[in-house]
Amino acid sequence: MSWPRLKSTTELGYEKFLEEVINPKTGEFYPQNDNDNRAIKGTGASYFITDIYRIRRADGSEYLYGKGIVDAFNSLGDPVNLSISKPEIWSKTNFSYGIEYNDKTKQLEKVLQCLSGVEEIYTMPYHNENLKSLFDRRQNETLNFIVQD
Repeated sequence: MSWPRLKSTTELGYEKFLEEVINPKTGEFYPQNDNDNRAIKGTGASYFITDIYRIRRADGSEYLYGKGIVDAFNSLGDPVNLSISKPEIWSKTNFSYGIEYNDKTKQLEKVLQCLSGVEEIYTMPYHNENLKSLFDRRQNETLNFIVQD
């Protein structure tokens, strides 16, 4: 038995954004257009970091995550943007299992009972190289650096 997965509103919003800024024929981001409605080469989507977070978990491990903005263009070449929060973190769904006797197979089987919780998985450990990779993606000199303990 599989557990039904519903997409979050954030995921649905991101998919809608991609539909708006990606050319379905080429699979590439739409470029910006000039005043004569001609495509400007070298333009497309860009991701900029606006905030960097450093977090220390209860076990002493430290991680980084960012918040930022994707700047892109729609099919008319008009600017479109989307705020992106915590792309370095994903949610792991945990399940609770029980053991039941199966009359057909005459064996005990592990059976899914329910959802038991959700935990955040951090994918970017704190070290200088990861910090620099986030810092280098800033749009300008204004950048928030937040330390959470």
